[in-house]
Amino acid sequence: MAREVIKIMVSSVVYGFEKDLRQICATIESYKSKEYEYQVLNSHIGSIYVAPGISNQDACLRAVVDCDFFFGIILPRYGSGITHQELTKAIQIDKPRGFLSHFSVRYARELLAQYMYTDIKNRIRNQNFHFTKTPIFEDTKIIDMYNEAIQDG
Repeated sequence: MAREVIKIMVSSVVYGFEKDLRQICATIESYKSKEYEYQVLNSHIGSIYVAPGISNQDACLRAVVDCDFFFGIILPRYGSGITHQELTKAIQIDKPRGFLSHFSVRYARELLAQYMYTDIKNRIRNQNFHFTKTPIFEDTKIIDMYNEAIQDG
């Protein structure tokens, strides 16, 4: 009996975490049982095909649709925003999904909430709040991504 191949899309987050991402992808792909094996779809390891005339972003969003499970990784770097778009797409199409978040994202979310929102409970933005990028946390869009992932606000 042939094993069923389950395609797991690992989000495209990369910068500064290349080794971690490669290790996560390798660990997932190494698991095999009598019934299942996993194929990782990830742009960094080159397993997402980018056809001529298609952008990397469009190829990644197509992979979210084509995968069986979306595994989102939320790190303290925002980058180009493709990871956020992938996460949003997975939620919109109700793709089976799970998320892993760097501990600093959760801490930043808790620490900055008092400044980011005029009403924390309802996530009403403070229009006077301005965040300056730091070496350990890049952009408050990361907090928006986290909130979206946990469906808070």
